[in-house]
Amino acid sequence: MAGKAVKVSEENYLWLLGVASKIKRTLNRPVTINDTLNELRKKSSYDSKLGKISGSWKIAEDKAEMVKKEIKKGWKRWEIKSV
Repeated sequence: MAGKAVKVSEENYLWLLGVASKIKRTLNRPVTINDTLNELRKKSSYDSKLGKISGSWKIAEDKAEMVKKEIKKGWKRWEIKSV
């Protein structure tokens, strides 16, 4: 796996270290920042919120495909501003 550098603010870095410390205590072993991010991703409320609404729209299949395409286009244009 190739590593990537990510720029974060001091505040976010310290927060991430705090989360890593809590995960370390829970797992009772040392954890890396990557381990911490993986744990956060597993517990992401973003995924669970999507799961709660999946299947709740009554929409034609072709309309659903159009919505998916528009969402993908939007994500491609979205940029994270440098910290």
